[in-house]
Amino acid sequence: MPSSGGVSLVASWRRIFKPMHQFTSAADHCCGLCSGQSASFVHQHSARPIQGRRYLRCNHCGLIQVEQRHRLSLTEEKSVYDLHGNDPGDAHYRLFLSQLTTPLIKLLNQHQSVFSQWPPEGLDFGSGPGPTLSGIMREQGFNCVDYDIFYAPEAKRLQAEYGFITATEVFEHLAEPAKVLDQLNTNLEPGGFLALMMQRPDEQDNFANWGYIRDPTHISFYTNQALRYISDRWLLKECYRDRNVIIWQTREAKPECLAQGK
Repeated sequence: MPSSGGVSLVASWRRIFKPMHQFTSAADHCCGLCSGQSASFVHQHSARPIQGRRYLRCNHCGLIQVEQRHRLSLTEEKSVYDLHGNDPGDAHYRLFLSQLTTPLIKLLNQHQSVFSQWPPEGLDFGSGPGPTLSGIMREQGFNCVDYDIFYAPEAKRLQAEYGFITATEVFEHLAEPAKVLDQLNTNLEPGGFLALMMQRPDEQDNFANWGYIRDPTHISFYTNQALRYISDRWLLKECYRDRNVIIWQTREAKPECLAQGK
């Protein structure tokens, strides 16, 4: 759920949240991707508004997560998303999303024969307060519906099957990505595509100086090891990767994939 506005949200965060070091929880660390309970320390923030926030890397799957006691409540999370200025008419935001839609559309067109109907229908998971990607896909001839736990909580849309599912700037917000992957995997038809957009730690020079980790709603960061774990556990074949986008295909059908940037 990115923001298309150019104004910094830090001042607004400070008005909404108490200092992070005041958050408490008795729960021990449990990885939201593999349920592993052994983790290594990565970094601790010293600057406000997330002072004291600790990041731990799972020793089994490699997912980096914010310590549970430093995470926001759902109410506080939504307070941040409500500040986002995503606008379907914003040319810069549409260009941002094209990092995912352009390779996805190319893959869909290359593999028409794997789908039960053409064109396949899609789901934009975590569409946010200003749904835009679904509109871009419809403009290109692919019907696409929205789902968002806060802004489009249509439960029946998680009971259908889709030829493609997108999640742009969503997975970094998830405390338990395994549960979401279980759900989305059931929603993908054989040969369907799962397309994610998010910044990744292995693409950064210095984790401590990475601006992405300063957003208080960003709590999960996917290393290359974590991406391999996802591919193996959910039987997904990687078809495309660039700096911020990764696209997988269900392995039930194994057509030749478009490879880039591997």
